[in-house]
Amino acid sequence: HEWQRSMWVRDIYGVVPDGSRVRRLTNAPVTSALTSYPQGQITVQVDNPSGVGTELLVYVEGSADFSQFTAVGGGRYTMTFPRVADYGANVRQSVRMINLAPRPNLAGKNCYYDLAVFADVIPGQTVDAGLLRGSPPNAFGCAAPFSPSWQADGSQVTYLVETPSTRALSPNDIWQIPANPPLQNAGTRLLNMGQFLDLDKLFLVAMGSAVRSDQLLFIQNGATNNFIYRAPVADAAQRQLVDLGLCPRTNCRILGLAWLPDGSGFFFSRVEAGSSLGNPPPEGGAIYRYDFASSRATEVFRLPGVAIGRIALSPDGSTIAFERAASLDSATDTINTGPRLLCPCSLWLVGSNGANPRQLVADGRAPAWSSRAPTTPPAPPGQPAPPAPAPPAGNVRVFLPLVNR
Repeated sequence: HEWQRSMWVRDIYGVVPDGSRVRRLTNAPVTSALTSYPQGQITVQVDNPSGVGTELLVYVEGSADFSQFTAVGGGRYTMTFPRVADYGANVRQSVRMINLAPRPNLAGKNCYYDLAVFADVIPGQTVDAGLLRGSPPNAFGCAAPFSPSWQADGSQVTYLVETPSTRALSPNDIWQIPANPPLQNAGTRLLNMGQFLDLDKLFLVAMGSAVRSDQLLFIQNGATNNFIYRAPVADAAQRQLVDLGLCPRTNCRILGLAWLPDGSGFFFSRVEAGSSLGNPPPEGGAIYRYDFASSRATEVFRLPGVAIGRIALSPDGSTIAFERAASLDSATDTINTGPRLLCPCSLWLVGSNGANPRQLVADGRAPAWSSRAPTTPPAPPGQPAPPAPAPPAGNVRVFLPLVNR
């Protein structure tokens, strides 16, 4: 059920690197933990929202089971979930309907729920959750969390959420959740993008380093370019655009962000393509360093004819890990979740001064460093990188965020 569910409903998980503990942060607990709760039975009615024959999947929060079936156009179905965990008295456990047919529009809405359709599970009894029609204006699109970023002290995870909405194009807001949240907790919203007039969507957020833990960076989609904003965590609406200068070509797509350990700036990766006046650099992927003091972005590494995706900076600031692929993915859902590489991808390492690029693994993506050792600011471009400090003693264990889709 976890596998089937994760194909269509996104959640954010934490996992120990050795795989000994996996847990769901958003909408916990994971399915394997449900048997430890008192159980009740839930019935629910659902209408086929599409009006034509389609494949539907329905489940109730707290159930280890789901119902998947072919629904005729306009059909109404009653189903029973005999083993549903009781999350407690007066706790609403919603019903989700997932349309497994091809996505009907660019917004990619295929998961719905109705605020009024829920069950307060009673152990040993049967409760009716109501009628789920599964389409606007009755139903909201399900929340879709993605792009997790750890706070420097490991106490919180900040992430983006395609916010539940009856609109075709709902905004991606910034949320934050504790590393050990209570049941069904979705966290706290740090930035409501609905307050702004622009319709471009956020797709990547990066929490500040230890000395900048009160700040964050995030990327917003544009028609041909992306934009980086810097904001205080306490009031992210006070965002400030980071001036990266003019795009050297027609299209510039930023795919990765990584704070400098001393908080003096950040690295970002960008795919640059299209014609341009003058003598632009060759098309391909590039990694830049941006310094707050000088308000200047400086290129440190470039791969002509290759796309560079997500990046991660080592705790000592000496090495950048990055994704590499031949091109960007042109799938329509990138309108919601931002540009990404068209994999198969490989993971590479390069010095933070642009020296000594080398392949780490031939098939991998989404790099993340597993420890936070004492940091030394990396040298500016063109100068030797500082030596890496000795690794900390003992077995370093840290939760890494990942997203199941």
